[in-house]
Amino acid sequence: MPTKIIELTGQVNLFVKENSEKLRRVLIHPSARREKKIDGQNRYDFYARKGESLYCLRCLAFLQRLGIADDSNRSLHLMNGFNSAVYMADFIERVGVLKYLSAGAACLSNASEKEKANISRTVYYILVALVEEVGNPKVMDCLTTRFYSYLLSRFLYSPGGVSINYKALVEGLLKSDFPRLVRESFGENEEGEGAWFKLYFKKKPVYEETGRSIKTMRKKGYKELLFTMID
Repeated sequence: MPTKIIELTGQVNLFVKENSEKLRRVLIHPSARREKKIDGQNRYDFYARKGESLYCLRCLAFLQRLGIADDSNRSLHLMNGFNSAVYMADFIERVGVLKYLSAGAACLSNASEKEKANISRTVYYILVALVEEVGNPKVMDCLTTRFYSYLLSRFLYSPGGVSINYKALVEGLLKSDFPRLVRESFGENEEGEGAWFKLYFKKKPVYEETGRSIKTMRKKGYKELLFTMID
């Protein structure tokens, strides 16, 4: 089953509470420095750039793990999705970090929904940078690898979906171990109508179905296996 957003927010929420003072010192939006005449270095912009760099590097590593980093079209599509301001804004709101953001009143009141989402995305990157600075691998995993898995599941399970070869992704994850760990069996039903398909991972069945098209069932089987592996 695909990763659920609620599974990612618990440890991040705890980190936010434990590091509230650090967050307050960094989350001073440039508009607050102008309107409220707050002195201070450009920590907000620096941590945003740093966090975005860390996030994108880990995103690339995730695509390499999937075995599609050399496919520029698919990789770009997924990278754009993994940097979606909409999904990041939803996550940031869930973990309660926005209450530590100091921004100019005029800035927020005049901002469109898209602009507010972009601010939340910047806060997400800042949070990544702070987690790296503090040194909390579990929270970093929630903000990066597990978040990518969650978004990947959203894209692949959505009606529009990402046109992707699930078997190739599983092969990319397992590399040389693929022939040893994955086995499939299929054939026609005894009645001569339709067919059946079974997929095994580490000798255990992960998918079993009957239908008209082995090709379709194979795609569904590897889709289930992919999410079993990345969840």
